[in-house]
Amino acid sequence: MRRLWSTLATLTLAAAAALVVVPPPPAVAAPVHTETNTFFTSRYGLFVHYVPGLTVNSSGVVVNDVNQLADSFDAAGFANDVASFGVEYVMFTAWHKNMIPLYPSAKMAQWRGPGKSSNRDVLGDMIDAVRAKGIPVLFYTHPRDGHDMDNADMIATGWGDGGAAYRPNPNPATFDRTKWNNFVNDIYAEMLDRYATRISGLYFDHPDTNVVDYRRLESTVRSHGGNLVTMQNYYGNVMTSQVADKEYGGGGEFASTDGNTWPAYRTEVVSSVMGGQWWAKLGTASTTPGARFSAESLFRYTVLQAGTNTVGGGVKWAAGPYAGGGWENGVASTMRKVNSYLAPVARSVKNTFPSESWPTADRATINSLAWGVATRSPDATHTYVHVLKPPTGSTLNLPVPADGRRFANAALLADGRAVTLTQDTAGVHLTLPAGAVWSSVDTVLDLTSATLATGRIVTASSSAEDASWGRGKVVDGRTASVPGSFGWSSASSEFVNHTESVTVDLGAATRVGEVVLSPRSDGANTGYGFPVDFTVQTSTDGATWTTRVSRTGYARPDASGQPFTFTPTTARYVRVTGTNLRANPADYNRYRMQFAEIGVADTPVTGVRTLLNQSHRRLLQGTGDPYPGRTGTTTVAGTPASSPNTEDDWTVQDAGGGYLRLVNSTGRVLTGTADPYQGRTDVSQVAEGPAGGGDDQLWQLRDAGGGWYTLVNKRYDRQLHLTADQYLTRVDVNQVVMVPTSWDTPEQRWSIR
Repeated sequence: MRRLWSTLATLTLAAAAALVVVPPPPAVAAPVHTETNTFFTSRYGLFVHYVPGLTVNSSGVVVNDVNQLADSFDAAGFANDVASFGVEYVMFTAWHKNMIPLYPSAKMAQWRGPGKSSNRDVLGDMIDAVRAKGIPVLFYTHPRDGHDMDNADMIATGWGDGGAAYRPNPNPATFDRTKWNNFVNDIYAEMLDRYATRISGLYFDHPDTNVVDYRRLESTVRSHGGNLVTMQNYYGNVMTSQVADKEYGGGGEFASTDGNTWPAYRTEVVSSVMGGQWWAKLGTASTTPGARFSAESLFRYTVLQAGTNTVGGGVKWAAGPYAGGGWENGVASTMRKVNSYLAPVARSVKNTFPSESWPTADRATINSLAWGVATRSPDATHTYVHVLKPPTGSTLNLPVPADGRRFANAALLADGRAVTLTQDTAGVHLTLPAGAVWSSVDTVLDLTSATLATGRIVTASSSAEDASWGRGKVVDGRTASVPGSFGWSSASSEFVNHTESVTVDLGAATRVGEVVLSPRSDGANTGYGFPVDFTVQTSTDGATWTTRVSRTGYARPDASGQPFTFTPTTARYVRVTGTNLRANPADYNRYRMQFAEIGVADTPVTGVRTLLNQSHRRLLQGTGDPYPGRTGTTTVAGTPASSPNTEDDWTVQDAGGGYLRLVNSTGRVLTGTADPYQGRTDVSQVAEGPAGGGDDQLWQLRDAGGGWYTLVNKRYDRQLHLTADQYLTRVDVNQVVMVPTSWDTPEQRWSIR
């Protein structure tokens, strides 16, 4: 599946002494989008099972009693440990064997009687402790684990009499699917009512439509849990989940301790045991090593997966703590060593996406790579080259960037030393500084490039001009505020809230579709100076202005660039006007508008693209199935990102007048219809039909914020919408329709990639 992003990138302090401005990169990539859930930009997690009947204490004795296990859980120690591992998220067991939740469950008592959940709220204590470290939490769950219950509980829940003889499946003669799903949905609803606002997502184990009504479960999750990430271990079908998980329990390619042979996955998260088992299995006296793999192998694979995985989550390394605290021999020390490699280059792995300049093939291994992988920052201002297989000399020669990007400079990420960069028709050439050598683990190079604004003329309503501040410093390519280049600052009426503006002259009319505003980023001043209410406007002549972006109540950002995308247009001038400024308590509560950098890019949506829905993470796809009553016309649907194919590809054509035409790889065109959907006169069906030139095949792209768009049909003035309804018999595929433009939910928002 293609993942094309903004061409925008800007210069950093690295190699500032040798700052070189290059021509703007060709405009070939789609707009940057932002994610509402950090899981989708996370690349490094921890998968933890803590389960009665499975987890051992440090003596290697299995703890069967749920309350003994619960009472021995050291939440504070656990949180300290996972923080020292440096992970971006933790996935923790809500229940597994015998479906015994680690919280006091009234519903479990109602269905099965007393003693079938813990008295202590282990999940709540764990969440509070881990979130206090700034680490999000997801829950592992199992919606069809009735096979571990005793016979009385099997009967009570609908699993059926005598099911133990059929493990892991229920007895088909006595299984009551409706009753079982009543039970399951009761438990999920109760759990989500307790924790949904404190977790980021859910994992569902063991896909099985014979047992679980996934559409009903999805409805329960959304009605009680909102927009949680959902994940399913992947055996060919993600059911109704958003993300597929490739699990390795010590077998397959991960049976080898040679990390250079482990495959990475573009459209699946990876879970792999690195301890004794998914849970703590080996006591401290065991002669079997608790940690299966070396820290170097774990780190290098984490980097490989970060440069490959397009759907979020990266890799989750799996191990469990002992009852009473602590870890199997070598687990904690190995994970801390992984973090020692990660910490100096964390921003090149954590909160990143795979780079489109040098994409990594699905199922690539380190052995299969020529040199390594590349990642990029969410705002597309930095590309990180991870050299996992160093060249023999001091120069790394990379092929021509696949997205046409041109780079301006490079530096060693770990210490900021300048790396010599040249770029020609053969590719990109990077030479280490004198005295530097390639690491045998991972050398990370930070590459940055010019934008349409770099080096251009800037005017402003007022401006502080000194050694560190100035109009020219907001387009010098340095996205961080550093001595000698803090950026631009207004300089009038500082003790009252007022209006300020700053304008970039691009030198000539050109296509623009994205502006990235990099906040002031020096210490306690970080994010201050970024306006609360503001507009981004464009003009071809500097006299007549069109508002492209309008924001009110904008929260104080961190140091990262803030991308604002809009339908591409022709402009020579870009103006940012702040009408409500932010007082800075570290600057005597002065009201200033300040940016470290302003970047401008063209982000065309034309070309071959995929369209991903924000809600269910489904791709718009032509199905090939006949559309009733229309010759040569077929249906469309939303399919999982874990199952990409060519019918996910749409050639987006500029049809003129502000409209687009979307042509599927089959040659058929996305077409709106007046045909009612399920009897709804306000909701109609969508198809793909032969090119006819009608306005039912024209779509207007409307900015929904953060790089997400709605697509509105010209003839019917309705927008494309992904439903929660199943497509035909495919539990993992959703119906696509058109709904009124007044609807405003994630189901109508699409990213173009």
